[in-house]
Amino acid sequence: MVMESANTTSNDTMGLIPDFKINIRGYDFYVQAQVIEKVPYEILLGRPFFVMTRALIQHFEDKGSHMTMTDPNTKAIISVPTKE
Repeated sequence: MVMESANTTSNDTMGLIPDFKINIRGYDFYVQAQVIEKVPYEILLGRPFFVMTRALIQHFEDKGSHMTMTDPNTKAIISVPTKE
């Protein structure tokens, strides 16, 4: 599979990890992860994750931001600061 990044670069994937567990603040999320070699990020969350968690991102004047998500199983609200 070929993945296209937001900066329009394309990379071939090495394969898929089904039901890859991501733990965010004690909450487990299971995603389908494509593995790509030599990219400038550790993990890139895409639209399916944002839809599943009903994610919202707030940006602040001090250049900080927070992402708020809803656990689809427990309906718990999780808010975490993001990196720039």
